[in-house]
Amino acid sequence: MTDQVERVESAPKYLEKLNCVGGAGQTTIETWYETAIEPEIRDVVRLLRDNGFNTECSCGHEMYVQCQFIVDGSVGDLDRLLFNAGHRDYVIHVEIRRLAGHIYNTMQVDFRNVSPPES
Repeated sequence: MTDQVERVESAPKYLEKLNCVGGAGQTTIETWYETAIEPEIRDVVRLLRDNGFNTECSCGHEMYVQCQFIVDGSVGDLDRLLFNAGHRDYVIHVEIRRLAGHIYNTMQVDFRNVSPPES
């Protein structure tokens, strides 16, 4: 393993690049999990993907998974409020933390040092 975190392609695109889609002996989604996802985080990535979450990247040695999410509820309300009030450059940070089963959730809006998302 390296200390660099690499973005993992979605399974279908990854398999297509390997020319494994269709034909005898093709690579399966199981093989993709084995080769593309680090073992320490593999079960969590599988759990999320099997339940409809689009994972974008993961790291076993740092123990995190990055996912896309639908902006709804108070996060969506906050975004629409700021945008409709004329703000065009901001970042909304959302954090949900569980400690000993207790939930701590917070949002923060940053209006300075806003940069485009990494591609």
